[in-house]
Amino acid sequence: MEYIDARVKQHGTIAFVVVLGVVLAIASMAFFWKLGASSITHVDEATHAMVTRSLRESGDWLNLDFLSHPYFRKPPLTFWLRAVAQDFWGESEFTVRLVSALAGIATTMLVAVWAWLWTRRLHVMLLAGTLYPLLPSSFSHMFREGETDGLLVFLLTLAAFLLWRSLRSPRLVIAAGAVLGLAAMTKSVAFVIIPLAFAAAIWLGGRWPYTAKQVLFA
Repeated sequence: MEYIDARVKQHGTIAFVVVLGVVLAIASMAFFWKLGASSITHVDEATHAMVTRSLRESGDWLNLDFLSHPYFRKPPLTFWLRAVAQDFWGESEFTVRLVSALAGIATTMLVAVWAWLWTRRLHVMLLAGTLYPLLPSSFSHMFREGETDGLLVFLLTLAAFLLWRSLRSPRLVIAAGAVLGLAAMTKSVAFVIIPLAFAAAIWLGGRWPYTAKQVLFA
């Protein structure tokens, strides 16, 4: 009987890995396909590319500028990551958009795993991981342009996932706080939607598993 149980678990693990691999392949094709083929024409994408170039040329990672003027419209995290990518692979349309594409793959994988943890059904996991990268907002904008939206969506999704898991493991609220801090460094106050929505859900559900210390650290 123990042998049969072990074989069932083994086959379940293999199936999970196979489905995850399929999701990874689909997301990679969706977000990397001709990623650098089109020229930069969008104003925000061009602005972010120029701010990144200025950062790399000046070496000043704390004071962003655009055309020799201080740039305060966006926090620095995406510009830092984009600059690192371009230090490795050079400046191109591909590297301008690389951070967003990687964020898209990471978000898709997280959505798929979250679907499995919630339902424990592999077909739900496959469906979620297959449909998410093909959504118009995912495929045509967030994760295929060199802006801040892609990384923001990944960080907000990760924070929401950690908050969901923190209902069982309250210490994870601290990790969620750290991720929300990174989201704030990506697109300023846009991050508040997740903690506000979660706090509302907690209040409506009448659950509060956290200590004051955990909330303070978060």
